[in-house]
Amino acid sequence: MAITKTKLIPRDGKPITYITSEAIAAGLAVKLETGGTVGIADTAASDIIIGICVEATASGLGAPILCGGICKALAGTAINEGEALTCEDGGRVVDTTTTGDYLVGRALSDAEDGEYFEIQVMGHVRYAATT
Repeated sequence: MAITKTKLIPRDGKPITYITSEAIAAGLAVKLETGGTVGIADTAASDIIIGICVEATASGLGAPILCGGICKALAGTAINEGEALTCEDGGRVVDTTTTGDYLVGRALSDAEDGEYFEIQVMGHVRYAATT
């Protein structure tokens, strides 16, 4: 059984408040929507991920979003420290090696599916394979 958290305290960085277009749980990746609101990021190839929601917030209210720094995120699959991270449907964070995926950050700890883990948030960048 996964533990659901309603508030995650960033270890580094200061959240920015955005109005939500939908209810967003703590630890999910978010994207910028039309009109300057934020919603749950769910398509790695096309959603420009701006950060992690650090406090569960109802639709239409101000949500603290960490756009750069260190906080906890909710894993959507097994995560290994050091992996590049994007989102899956529903905003949970997953690893990626797909060139062109938008990234939310890099894993600072391991996690199993459904666990919270530490992430270095660096939204609005794309994955590029190196040789």
